[in-house]
Parts: sequence; C-alpha cells; structure tokens
Amino acid sequence: MNAPLIRTLAIACLFIAVLFSCKPSSPKPTGPAFERILQDTTNNRRAQTDLMQVEHYNSICKGIGLNRLYDGVDSFEVRAWRQFSVFGMATDEEIYSLRLIDSTVNLTFYRVYCTQNNDENFRTWNAFTDAKIDSFVAVSKTFPKKIADSIDLRSLWNLKTQSALSIPDSIGFLDGTTTSLELASRSKYKLIRHHEAIAYYERTGIKDIADYMDAHDKLIALFQSNRVYVR
Repeated sequence: MNAPLIRTLAIACLFIAVLFSCKPSSPKPTGPAFERILQDTTNNRRAQTDLMQVEHYNSICKGIGLNRLYDGVDSFEVRAWRQFSVFGMATDEEIYSLRLIDSTVNLTFYRVYCTQNNDENFRTWNAFTDAKIDSFVAVSKTFPKKIADSIDLRSLWNLKTQSALSIPDSIGFLDGTTTSLELASRSKYKLIRHHEAIAYYERTGIKDIADYMDAHDKLIALFQSNRVYVR
C-alpha cells in the first residue's frame, strides 16, 4: 500500500474517531418535575395578587438571608406569614417557620421591618414586590418532633388559597391584613394566601376559609406556647 493512500486512510479514521467522540451524551435521568401549586391567573385577579405576594415574600427572604420556599427544601417546611403593620404598603411581616430536621423540629420566628416608600423613589420602586429591609429580629429553638403532633402537617397541603374559592367579585376589602401559609418539600411548593380572612368568612360562610384560619392560628399558637416569639 503506497504512502498517500495510508495517509488518506489514517485521516479518515481520525475523522471518524473525532466524530463519535463529539456525539452528545444522553441526558441523565432526572426525578419528577418540581411542582409549584399556584392558581391560574387568567381572569382571576386574586391569583394575580398571589404572584405579587410570592414576590414580596421572596424579596424579604433575600433581604434577611433566608432561603425562599419557592425553590423547595430538603425535607419539609411551613411558614406562617402575618402582616403586623398597615402603614404605607403594609410590608412589615411576622414569619413563623416550622422546619422538620430528621427527628427534630426547628421553630424560628422573625419580625421584619421594611423600608417604606418616600417622595424620592415612589415612582420607580415598588416597596411591596421589592421589599427592602430596615431591620429584623429573630429567635430560634429546636425541639423533638413530637411537639408538633397537635398539627396535622400533611393536611396543610389540602388547604385552599382565597383565589381558588368561588367568591363574587362584588365582595372585597381595600384595606386590612393579609396572612399566608407557604409550604415546601423536595417535590412541591404551595402558597395559601388570604386577605382579611375573618371578614371574607363572615360575608361568605365558606368552610375552607375557616379551615385555613384554624390551621394558621394553631401554627402560631405552637410558637407562642413554646416561647419562640418576640413581643
């Protein structure tokens, strides 16, 4: 076999080897897709407000160095949120975080004070969806998991957010307090948000609202009874 032919064959073999080595590898199998349980915003103004509430919570978490539940957690965590001020954009919040860690439960309470709008940046800054932290206090304790036995944590996933309920558009309140439960696990996230829950319940008598208020109150009572709270 002459030299030119040998060189041609060698180049061809090299090209084939490079071609196969550059073939994209098969994608690695992944687990189930992470699910965010939020209401469809189409023709649902309350669901649109839910998304703004998520932005508000996420911005507060970023400001105080707390992971956002929107991305999931390794085990399970529930956070009860409660506005404690209606000044300005009503951005000040109390957060009651219950997190399962192996055979223990961690309870952490935060009181967060946010910076309010002022005349200089009112038109360019949304103090609600882009909350900026003025100051906050926190207290945290870890207990055996049994202290949370009074709360059926799994059933919290079944609670309904206000935007999922059949409430006539004619019923609404401009002012008042918003409370929420955020739930997260490895596989899913859910926001259960209610504005002026008591007032809506009094006007509609919807049992799902009463169920939400009961669960929210029980969670906060767990913190207060175990002195994980700052007055």
